[in-house]
Order: sequence, then C-alpha cells, then structure tokens
Amino acid sequence: MKKHLFLAPAALAAGLAVSTTAQAMPSFSFGNNNQIFFKNFEVLYDSAGNLLTDPFAVAHGGHQAQAGDYLVGIIDVQEITVNGVTTWNKSNTDQFSGYFVQKITSTAPVPGSPTDTHLELGTSDFDPFGKLDLAAGEMMRFYVDSGAGATPFESNGTVPVNGVGLGAGLGAEVTTANLKDDVDKATDGTAWLSFGVGADGDDTDGFAYSHLPIASAFGGFAGEAWLAMDNILNVPSYMWGDLVDPNEVGTDGRSVAPGYHLVGNSELTQNNDFAGFDANLGAFMGGAWQGTGDETSPWYFASNDPVLVAPTGIPEPGTVILMGLGLVGLAGVARRQRR
Repeated sequence: MKKHLFLAPAALAAGLAVSTTAQAMPSFSFGNNNQIFFKNFEVLYDSAGNLLTDPFAVAHGGHQAQAGDYLVGIIDVQEITVNGVTTWNKSNTDQFSGYFVQKITSTAPVPGSPTDTHLELGTSDFDPFGKLDLAAGEMMRFYVDSGAGATPFESNGTVPVNGVGLGAGLGAEVTTANLKDDVDKATDGTAWLSFGVGADGDDTDGFAYSHLPIASAFGGFAGEAWLAMDNILNVPSYMWGDLVDPNEVGTDGRSVAPGYHLVGNSELTQNNDFAGFDANLGAFMGGAWQGTGDETSPWYFASNDPVLVAPTGIPEPGTVILMGLGLVGLAGVARRQRR
C-alpha cells in the first residue's frame, strides 16, 4: 500500500531546502503541490506498556483497544512527485522515514455503525523506544538518512537465529526487541520534522482519532483515521500557513479548521505480511498464534491514504543564504574594479 502526502511550499529556489548536513533532504518543488507516497506499520501497547502480541484478542475473549493503550508505528516514504513528475525516489542511499506514538484517550461507539468504535488519540506519556520528545507534544517524527551508510527501511523485525519466528514461521516474532530493529532503522538519520496535537500545550488545538472495528477477527479488519496536527521540530525552518482541507472531514462531522500544519485522512487495515493475512491463514489456538511458515512481519496493522502539509516559505536561514550569495557577488565586482 502507498500513502500520499502533499506539500505546498512557497515559490523559492529548491536548492534552499537542501541541508548542509551529510544527509540529503527530500527534493520538494516550491510553489507546487508535492505528492509523497508512503506506507506505515503499527502495533498496540496496553496502558501498562506491554506489547499486545495478539492484535485481535477480543475475538478470543482477550484485550481490545481501550483508553490508555498506545498505537506505535513506523513510516516509510517511497516517492515524491510534482504534477506527475518524480522529484525524489527512495533508494538504498536515500531514505526518508518516520516513527509515531499515539495514546488512546477515550473510546465510544460510532453512531450508526454496528461494528466501529471511535478511538480518540492524543499526546502520549509513554514511548517504548524513546524516539520522541514527549514534553514538546511530539506524536510523529520524520528522519532523513542518505549516502553510502544509509540504513534501508525494514518492517520484518529480526529473524531469530534458530529460524523459529511467529508461531512456527520463518518471520520475526512479535516482540519489542524485534520491533526495535525496525524502529532503529527508521529513525537513524537526521531528525527533520515532527508534528503533534496541541503543540502549544493545549490538546484541544488539533485532533487525531480513528473509527475501527476493534472486535473484528483477523482477516476482517478495516478502519479509518483522521488527524490535524501542529509542527514542532522544524529543521528545514519552514514558515507555516493556515491549512484547510475541506475533503478531510470525519464521519462524525468534525472538520479541519484553519491553523493546523498537517491534516489527513487514512485507512487502517491489517498488514498483509502478518501471520493470518495471506493465502495460508494462520490460526489462534491454545492462547497463541500458530503460524504457517511464511510470516514476514511482526507489525500487524498497516495504514494508507493522503496527508497534507503546507510550508509557506523559508525564513531567516534562506534570507541569510541569499544575502551571502549577494555579498560574494559584490566582493567579486570590487576585486575586478581594483584591477
């Protein structure tokens, strides 16, 4: 699955977006809508910080997603295009990826739906991998990693040396240690941008929520999520304008109002590479998953669809660069005049 993210930076020279660090920045076209394709993978931790290894335990009489739990995931950016023309492509030497944690703050039935539950998501007070600045309200952070030493994004965990993965499979077991291998690879570049709900300390400023069939058995899971977030970490030093997207309106009638820096609407489904969601279905028996031998991922949810971001320009750093180029030019003129 691919996920689309649009940026509309101001009409400035694209070269100004390139960092002086060792990592190459994603290539955006200023003054245009930049469409970014990406996918992400998620798991669920309970309120005590325990990883829930059975994502559909409620179908077996076990834990279901509830207030106090945490959605934790990784993001893989694959391509950036402008008007159908690719400006950046993921490769082994160019990686743009991310990590997120969202706390379920409340749940309620979705009116008119016999299966879906409304999950309100807020700023987390727990990060199993210690990647976010929780005090600043970060819920989502993006990293750039480029060059010969770039680490490719992975969602397959760590295959145990003894070859015994999830159940009897060859893939990675659902453990925090195996997830950490993927998280570390998604976050080992330069921290570049981050977003959160209520970056000014007011959690009513912005929102994130999902409508999910949390009681579904495996193979029948499909939900939807909406969000409106503020920028927090801003290494590119973009200025941000008010963002309104009339198409991103939740089914509960809540719409995205002016003043947010990132808005979006995404689908949330099972990860087809997780046990039980391929042509050879695994089974849950005796309190554990019984794999089929071909599981490849410990992440059991996958997400897809558009997000909008709208930088409006580059402030002082860009101005300084332009002034510096101008001074260099003047110095050259002065030298020629002295000859």
